[in-house]
Amino acid sequence: MEEYPIKKVPDIANWSENFAFACFDPVRSISFFCHIGRWRRDLSLWREVVTVALPDGTVLAHRHIGSARATERGPGGSNFHVDVVEPGKTFCLAFLGGVRRISEADLFEGPLRDGPHYRLGFDVTFEGVAPVWDLSSEGHKTEFMGAGHVEQFGRFTGDIHIGADVYKLDTVGNRDHSRGPRVFDSNIRHIWLHGVLDDGTMFQLYEGEVAGREGPAFSEANLVIGGVAHKGRPIIHDRLPFTNNRGLVKDPVRFSVEHSGGALHLTATKIERTISMQSTSPNDMYIGRRQEDADQNTTVLEQGVRYKTDDGRTGYGHLERLVPGKLLVDPA
Repeated sequence: MEEYPIKKVPDIANWSENFAFACFDPVRSISFFCHIGRWRRDLSLWREVVTVALPDGTVLAHRHIGSARATERGPGGSNFHVDVVEPGKTFCLAFLGGVRRISEADLFEGPLRDGPHYRLGFDVTFEGVAPVWDLSSEGHKTEFMGAGHVEQFGRFTGDIHIGADVYKLDTVGNRDHSRGPRVFDSNIRHIWLHGVLDDGTMFQLYEGEVAGREGPAFSEANLVIGGVAHKGRPIIHDRLPFTNNRGLVKDPVRFSVEHSGGALHLTATKIERTISMQSTSPNDMYIGRRQEDADQNTTVLEQGVRYKTDDGRTGYGHLERLVPGKLLVDPA
């Protein structure tokens, strides 16, 4: 799959294209999550979601729809732009505009609301440090994953300017590019995570389940050891239950990655940063958790985490989880 935005959008129902960039800087305790995808009501427009969780427990948050910064070299909305400088290697992320600043706790309790804005500007570079992981063969297994899908480890570097304050970003994280039909129409849960250990070992994992279906709808993992990628099989030991799960979102998460050379047993021991999102049916994304009826509604969490292996190695990374509940449905 080519890395630039597709030139001609196919006439396929519920088709979408998305770019995501996620990392956690363990030295500065900053989580960085930026997502830009084609807006389902007009695929020529891009829905940008920009969030930065800071060490003081606040989140810089922005969501908008537009195409002012879009080019053939990358997606762009009203304030955010991705430049694909070298496919499979270098991406530049730029933002300039006003953002809300709200506590992590408030975002978990309600949607992002309008109010005072602050000036945010950043230029962040992503440089690939591992081979591209191609998940395209898994895309057909569900209606919500996307038929074309690649991910890659890279180093994020740059400065984040919020008002008069400057935060450095220098860490290894993950990028994601997917396209194809995508529909969220049932009670699902998924876990999408990556991590880097202190010996340089890197791991990526993506698993999704549908309520009422036995076993995962898809479950894939990738290990990078000494710069060489290895196919893995994930085993999640601690899944959020489909009900009564709100109080468990910061509990440790144990999982394993089996591969030809053995198995890596890990625990996300500490959830250090949490950014709350809301996914809706058929396919949209908002910032902040919404609760609109008696049944708990679905939430998506972007979390900066610390890892530890059973043999004592430590690491860091990003953990995305869909907290199961009743899906909110957007108007047709």
